[in-house]
Amino acid sequence: MTVSYSNSDSTSRMLKVLSSGLRRMTDSELEITATKLQEYFTLKLTTADFQRFYSSFTGYFSIAPYGSIIMTSLDRGVEESVQSFQVHDTKYNATVTSKSNDAFDNNADDDDSFSDPADLTLQNHQTFYLAQRHYANYTTSTPGFSGQTLQSGGDYYNNIRNWNGTTSITENNWSPAEMIRDYGHLTATSGGTVKIEKDVQKIYEAIFKYVNARIRSTSGQHQFGQYRIATSWPGTGWFAVREQMGVNGAVYYNAFQDTVTTVDSVNFYNNLTALSTQNTWYLWIKNIQTTGSNYDTININDSPNFTDASSSVRPTRLSRWKITVHSGSALEGTNSGDVREYYATGDYNGIGKYFYFKPNNVNGSSIVVSSNYSDSSPSDSSFGSQIPINVILHDEISDEFSSVTRSATLAPSGNSGDGQIYIYANEKYTATSSYNTNTVYKCERMNRLIEMDFPVFSDYDNRYDYTTFYGNSNYSSTIGNRRDHYRKTYVQNILYRLYTLGRYYPIYSLATSVGSSQFNHGSFTNTRRSPGNLDFGEVYEGLIGSNSDTTGTYYKVRGAGGTNAYETDTYYLVSDVES
Repeated sequence: MTVSYSNSDSTSRMLKVLSSGLRRMTDSELEITATKLQEYFTLKLTTADFQRFYSSFTGYFSIAPYGSIIMTSLDRGVEESVQSFQVHDTKYNATVTSKSNDAFDNNADDDDSFSDPADLTLQNHQTFYLAQRHYANYTTSTPGFSGQTLQSGGDYYNNIRNWNGTTSITENNWSPAEMIRDYGHLTATSGGTVKIEKDVQKIYEAIFKYVNARIRSTSGQHQFGQYRIATSWPGTGWFAVREQMGVNGAVYYNAFQDTVTTVDSVNFYNNLTALSTQNTWYLWIKNIQTTGSNYDTININDSPNFTDASSSVRPTRLSRWKITVHSGSALEGTNSGDVREYYATGDYNGIGKYFYFKPNNVNGSSIVVSSNYSDSSPSDSSFGSQIPINVILHDEISDEFSSVTRSATLAPSGNSGDGQIYIYANEKYTATSSYNTNTVYKCERMNRLIEMDFPVFSDYDNRYDYTTFYGNSNYSSTIGNRRDHYRKTYVQNILYRLYTLGRYYPIYSLATSVGSSQFNHGSFTNTRRSPGNLDFGEVYEGLIGSNSDTTGTYYKVRGAGGTNAYETDTYYLVSDVES
């Protein structure tokens, strides 16, 4: 199937700004936001690391991003946040009996007769594990084919899924209620009332469902972020998943190996487990949209093609505070007079109230506020002691999550019970510029509608595949773009966190058939010599070590390497999407 997305709930659709007012977005307009989230999610997956740290006490543990998977012969389900599944490569091992060659044996039978070997037994040759990391806790016992189960206690994904939209919970250094209030998009009720969307199920309908439809599509230009299991390179844009993505080397990257016995003569008397490999399967992931076709099974020699949504239809948010320059110069101003080096929010609702502040230092980490909240020309002496302000620390692709601090800067009325204001320094400027401590800023309470900016994720792409760099060649010069919270916060610090902490992404598992609601990500087989074949379990015998009448050893070897008849188990890599 190509992208299949259905959204009949008009109240979940984001609002866009028109010259004549606000309007609900169409499907194609919703897809623009979904594409940006999908790009960031894919970047996270393609830098996943299931082997970054090792402890002699606990073994390996994962810092892979939520939603990423790995399939190897090493179980990565040792950490409780990783759900692991188990599947075996089975084969028949040969059996043997022997008797010393001696014409004067104890039985005086002089015929060197002895019993046949035991019947062949089916053995687990090697075990492989599918592991996916979630914001949830799983049993850490040895998994079965159906995977580990959720533990009965802990911070599970349903803390996000069942969140009522207002409770001030903190998950993974992040407060959903506050972040959505400050950066969330607007929707409208059936009656036309405009509101900030706090219902995560509505966000799922408008955005997450669209992302999943794209990931699970058969359309090559839409399916980036999809995993697939196959014996060979699936084609343009696909590359092999390994324990350590984006590094020089490839460890534990065989997803499954199918072997069968090759014992077909008495000469295997001392090698009863001899085998041949029928097929080796690898896990692959589809990269961001790519240009050109210069690919092979190991390296990707072409650059991803990220979307530029800067001029596209964007969601609308509510801004409660406007910061402008009162005197001095802004580091970056907008057409509406706003500055970009600071951002203010909070629950203080004194419409029309304002105050003045100045940077206290050149890195913008603290400010001084004028005690005169009404004078249009506050004196230098009115600016008091320094007040620390917030910084949303950068979120590089290798980081699990950025740090989202939230400490009240001041209470404009002097009483925190009346509401407080939170001022953030935009890290773009703390990293690339110096704040002017003589510039006076005016911070005024007013409600406005603002189109949100989208990040360009090529700025975040510093990926390698083995020794081949295929990310952004100008990565070192794009630090300002990567750390601009005006561009990144909505997608990276709201949508991505809800999507991953809520476990809305495709959930992978192993199955013996593909269900009607599941998506097939490829199959693999476990084959073995067929017991129903006439020459299965044939006994091969002979004298080893001598041709004389009294030396050497007679062996009988029961093997199945001579038959080309097989019985086969077929397994599927499938995904479900929880609604």
